Amino acid sequence: ALGLGQYASRQHRPIESVIIDEGFGCLDRQGRQVMIQELQNLGGQLRCILFVSHQEEFADAFSDGYLFELANGATRVKRFQR
Repeated sequence: ALGLGQYASRQHRPIESVIIDEGFGCLDRQGRQVMIQELQNLGGQLRCILFVSHQEEFADAFSDGYLFELANGATRVKRFQR
């Protein structure tokens, strides 16, 4: 999809940002590691990569992000930076 995206527009604008919502749930451990590496590689080329995952393995692989937790019926948001 990323490869097609830059050519789908008639203006041929480069892709600046990507949003991925739960795109890795069906991957095994090796597949997740490959995707983590690919996302880290893309991080140097794109302005922003936003992805949602319930797998802590992804959060552990990146230097900053947000953690959403349900506590006492309310959602708490914590930013992490390493």
